[in-house]
Amino acid sequence: MRRLLGSLTALFLIGALMSADAAAQFKVPVDRDCYCTNRGQRVEIGEKSCLSINGKLFEAQCYMSENTPGWRRLGEGCRERPLAAAQQSTTG
Repeated sequence: MRRLLGSLTALFLIGALMSADAAAQFKVPVDRDCYCTNRGQRVEIGEKSCLSINGKLFEAQCYMSENTPGWRRLGEGCRERPLAAAQQSTTG
């Protein structure tokens, strides 16, 4: 019984260390300047933006995946205009 308890404790500790390591992999490094871009405009990690790809609009969120910024699709359509349309209306 004592040997089984020791083995379970060791497995628990190994599992805890592995999950802490996995959680550390998904944190944005503090010393890196990571961000996404949409139509040439900087979008910070965690911010949402309206993307236009092949004429289709959808809302997406900038996120980190294995030290690489990327877009996570949140849904079809947008609550706001895409960046390119917003820039044209302010400059024209």
